[in-house]
Amino acid sequence: MNEISLSGIFAALLKRIWLIIIVTVLCAAIAFSYCKFIVKPVYRATTSILITNGGVITESGDDTIKSGDLSASIYLVNTCVDILKSQKIYKELAVATSDKYNYKSLKSGFTVEKKEEDSLFINISFRSTDKSEAILLANAFTQLVPSSIEAILPSVKVEILEEADTANKVFPQTINTTFIFALIGAIVSCAIILLISFMDQTIKSEEEFVSYFDIPILGTVPDFDNSPTYAYKAKSGNVSTTAGGQ
Repeated sequence: MNEISLSGIFAALLKRIWLIIIVTVLCAAIAFSYCKFIVKPVYRATTSILITNGGVITESGDDTIKSGDLSASIYLVNTCVDILKSQKIYKELAVATSDKYNYKSLKSGFTVEKKEEDSLFINISFRSTDKSEAILLANAFTQLVPSSIEAILPSVKVEILEEADTANKVFPQTINTTFIFALIGAIVSCAIILLISFMDQTIKSEEEFVSYFDIPILGTVPDFDNSPTYAYKAKSGNVSTTAGGQ
């Protein structure tokens, strides 16, 4: 089996660089075509709400925030996230849309999560293949949030901070996907080339023979079939097969 070395790896890859380029370009073209012409794009609309225990935001104009109120509000955010993941609010949303959507499909399309670990903000987002639908349902859901949470936790105050006015495409990421598939194509083609190259046990040159066996070469047999002079004479019929060329 051929000895594996850095120079040998480089030589094997360089010898078939054309194959690597073809496979890389082909994989990139397939990925780009799939993202651009086959798969349906998915859009996400996001809204934001603020959760407090009523002590953080007051109507008295007092700007003083007690640490106890802030800690209690942060603790309540986790409970509110769990409430917004229950089936009740999605059934209400289905009714609000005249039962155009099944509440289970609505629930699977929504994502409710804290903006950060120690944050009072909750992000609500909806994913859909229709940009307008994503915006409409995200805002409709957010409008139901205050009453749904306050019905369970009367002391909690819910403020809608941001409604969705646009939806961003989240799938597919054409550039990233194309680059990843091109990289995979290049890696796979290199791996196959190296595997075939280093499993090939044939000796292709005098240098390889000497490096493997450390035996001096006294002479070589010429390749008459590939000799330019011989090939020309053979085609023109001027080569004699008798001894001495006579």
